[in-house]
Amino acid sequence: MNGKKIKILIVEDESIVKAIDIKFRNAGFETDVARDGLIALEKLREYRPDMVLLDILLPGMDGYSVLEKMRGDDAMKDIPVLVFSNFSDEPFMDKVRNLGVVGYIIKAHARLEDLVAEANRYFDKK
Repeated sequence: MNGKKIKILIVEDESIVKAIDIKFRNAGFETDVARDGLIALEKLREYRPDMVLLDILLPGMDGYSVLEKMRGDDAMKDIPVLVFSNFSDEPFMDKVRNLGVVGYIIKAHARLEDLVAEANRYFDKK
């Protein structure tokens, strides 16, 4: 992306958010964190990330609602979203995928390195 740092907005309310933030920063990404869905929407407008790492189960507004609002807003509709959640109901996951996410990773089945690798894979294709 023209030599500039790729900006990731991490939307996560669990304590793991610090480890995710450190892992992405150590991999060369610029990061910001939102610990609930309402703050995420504010930060999306201010921070203008290149990608969002989005949990589904959030206080304030759940991740699915955040994603719906993003897809309905011209300024945010094309921002790639990588979902990282323990919410693993298949019909729901399909519903989320239909909103154009670049991936859906189940927390219990993944390591933090997998998140960074998935983000890198996405940007390597660009």
